Amino acid sequence: MIPVRGLFESHLTVTNLERSMAFFGSTLGLELAEVFRERRVAFYWIGGRGNSMLGLWEVGTGPQRLSLHLAFRVDLDDLLDAPARLRAAHAVPLDFDGEPSDEPVVLAWMPAASLYFRDPDGNLLELLSMLPDAPRPFKTWGYPVTPALFVLAAIAIVLSVIRVSPVQSAVGAGLMIAGIPAFYYWKRQ
Repeated sequence: MIPVRGLFESHLTVTNLERSMAFFGSTLGLELAEVFRERRVAFYWIGGRGNSMLGLWEVGTGPQRLSLHLAFRVDLDDLLDAPARLRAAHAVPLDFDGEPSDEPVVLAWMPAASLYFRDPDGNLLELLSMLPDAPRPFKTWGYPVTPALFVLAAIAIVLSVIRVSPVQSAVGAGLMIAGIPAFYYWKRQ
């Protein structure tokens, strides 16, 4: 087996090389390694010369288009500042679901914090910072027995309350149901 130590090089297809060069050079501050204009390709160093490389290949505006994803490792302090910096560069910071976001999201299973955005060609880019804590997959002691016992006990309590106080239970259920439209309204805001 060959021990792989990391990813050295990756490539993206772009529709306009100059526009993408401005984005990756100015917005992300990547160092230009080399441009081969006759081949319509540019290479950028990531993390300094000789560390990692990104190739941008102009493919034109044909209908066969891929949307690709790249993740860049960044320091946590820079990740926390990234939403404001991205907005200043006219890029929209996104959460894991692709919705606009004012802060990074935490991926507890890694654990890492990340923030997404798109380049001018729609490729999904990610800024990611590994967190020092242990991964937290949120497993419960005694799983799946413990959660099953909890659910059964909760159902027994609810049924008991409905049997003893049906009118108050109906009022409480009505209030909860009335809150569902409000929940969806504020979720969209």
